[in-house]
Amino acid sequence: MKEKYEELRKKHDLPGFEEMDAYFEIGSVDEDSNILREIAKKIHDKVDNYTMIFESLIQADARLSNMREAGSMTPKERATLSHLYNKGMIITREALELGVEYSEEKAAGFIKKSFEEWKEMKDDILMILKKMKKAWGEQVKIEEDRGYFG
Repeated sequence: MKEKYEELRKKHDLPGFEEMDAYFEIGSVDEDSNILREIAKKIHDKVDNYTMIFESLIQADARLSNMREAGSMTPKERATLSHLYNKGMIITREALELGVEYSEEKAAGFIKKSFEEWKEMKDDILMILKKMKKAWGEQVKIEEDRGYFG
């Protein structure tokens, strides 16, 4: 797989195999498949996963985990979440377009662009994930409802 990717990397000026594998686990792509299409799918899957997590924090539903994690975010962190969500949605929508109208050149362009976006996003993603985890170590203040006992 690595050798076939290297040929495609030279042809389309793609990022290096090691960095792509570290970010998107492309080493598991079957070398007999359409490599660029499969890499695009891996990128889509990873970015979509994080995007849906961020959506659950931006628009927290009644799930305890979402409410607790969302409630621990500062206004600045919420702005970062919104920014990451927007970037993630663009990447996932571009991946869907690629699924409808595929070409090797478009796939290579998507991979290069998504790779650069991911590099820009990953530190903020990690910061948000750490904040989500930290929310579970914080003491939650429970207000006693001393209303009607009827």
